[in-house]
Amino acid sequence: MAFYFICNITVSDQALYDEYVAQAMPILMEHGGKPLVFDHSGVFQEGNGGPSLVVLEFESEQAAMTWYNCEAYQAILPMRLKSATGWVRGVPSFVMPEG
Repeated sequence: MAFYFICNITVSDQALYDEYVAQAMPILMEHGGKPLVFDHSGVFQEGNGGPSLVVLEFESEQAAMTWYNCEAYQAILPMRLKSATGWVRGVPSFVMPEG
């Protein structure tokens, strides 16, 4: 079952964030991750949040957590934490409630 990382962030250091993305993408791809959304200019229809939205898809929660916890990703994660604030949430595939 697919698993997603959904990230809503505000980038405070664009150069450092760009460096993080350049290093993170190959690691993501090695672990079967697929970027679905990289939106830095969306318009809020309701509510508010950070201006950037990122959605990553993995084949399973195990695959997602293997990527997130791998040594290579953990080595560059401080770059994202220093360059952007917001939240990251892991979610399983959407399943329509019965009813």
